[in-house]
Amino acid sequence: MVGEFRKFAQIPGFRAGKAPRAVIEKNYGERISDEVKKKMIPDAYREAIKEHDLKVIGYPDIEETQFGKGEALLFTATVETEPEFEVPEYKGIEVTAVTTDVVDGEVDDALERLRQGKAELKEADRPVQENDFTRANLSGTCDGKPVKEVVPDAELYHGGENLPILAKKESFIPGIGEALFGMKVGEKKTVPVEFPEDFSNETLAGKKAEYEIEVIGVMESVMPELNDEFAQTFEAGSLDALKDGIRRDLENEKQYQRRRHIRNQLVDALTRDIDCELPETALMKETRSVIYDIVEENHRRGISKDVIDEHKDQIFSQANANAKDRLKVSFLLARIAEKEELKVDPQEIDMQIRMMAQQQKTKPEKLAQKLREDGRLMDIHDQIQANKALEFLAEHAKVNEISQEEWEKLQAEEQAAAAARQAAVEAEQAAAAESAESAPAEEGEAK
Repeated sequence: MVGEFRKFAQIPGFRAGKAPRAVIEKNYGERISDEVKKKMIPDAYREAIKEHDLKVIGYPDIEETQFGKGEALLFTATVETEPEFEVPEYKGIEVTAVTTDVVDGEVDDALERLRQGKAELKEADRPVQENDFTRANLSGTCDGKPVKEVVPDAELYHGGENLPILAKKESFIPGIGEALFGMKVGEKKTVPVEFPEDFSNETLAGKKAEYEIEVIGVMESVMPELNDEFAQTFEAGSLDALKDGIRRDLENEKQYQRRRHIRNQLVDALTRDIDCELPETALMKETRSVIYDIVEENHRRGISKDVIDEHKDQIFSQANANAKDRLKVSFLLARIAEKEELKVDPQEIDMQIRMMAQQQKTKPEKLAQKLREDGRLMDIHDQIQANKALEFLAEHAKVNEISQEEWEKLQAEEQAAAAARQAAVEAEQAAAAESAESAPAEEGEAK
């Protein structure tokens, strides 16, 4: 290393490459030491990892313990490793999948939705009927005060003038939509409202209110006829061609949902009994990623920052639980990919980056550079490898075909079971909290 520095050293009184070793060490000693460590530490670290057969996650924390002239280089590398667990049998797992057959009734329902999307609103000279669009003046009181004072931040429930309200049984304010049935323009009505205990707005939940409503306009939805002219508005040559296109779209959607359901069942079956200690750094990184996703989703839904801050503990708890599941799945799929030698080609990474660049409307080279700088290029590799592992699992699964009706029934049963389990957990937590609160009082009475 001293020889390398001698070639380029600029030292007064000596030509380039001719300065004595002692002079080079005196002028460049610290830089030489740094270069030596940069060369030796990574090489020694890689050898140690290979020797101990460690599967390391992330970057090591290097602490130098000895380095000096005439001394061996000693350093300590603290690393996090992949968790140890037994990979369960992953071939021949039984899963349930819905047939992807599309029946005529599904095509008809989709056509009807397209008609509704092309519907025009026209003034109706008659009383309000279900599913009419109305314009109405609305004002409400709760606990003897205007609703606006009770929930100042929830403008949806304040009321107002010339509001658009859809006449239907399910309404943003319980009973308001249904109360419009049969009303005429100019007619007024007082509507008693009972907000349910589980109402979305916690302040109004369980309260009673009264709303004054006055209809000032009634509009009905007039849908176009189903014919070739209607089909051409969707760039289809004829109504039959439009139906064929809808059928293909429905089949593609069903196939996508089928693949997703199969994958979810495979992952659930494999991870259910895996219990391992997850690396803390990786878990916190994944938790932060999930928190970001949750916060972004809430922002898109219009949830304010203050409300999000109020629930930050619940958000962290939920994110941490989701992160544990994600990591467990990630490590499991990586192990399966390793066992089955599922490799990722550089061309596959390039293709994925190009697709991401197209979505983000940027150049692939620019995105690739940013991914390298952020240390996220390996994430692309891992995602592709995980998908390959999932495809492998699906190809070797035992699939039991069921109809859409059977699937919906199964889903309803699973949701009911999940709700029952959640209710049991909440009841247990409530009982524990009540027991904890009563313990000091009982202790005091005993004294």
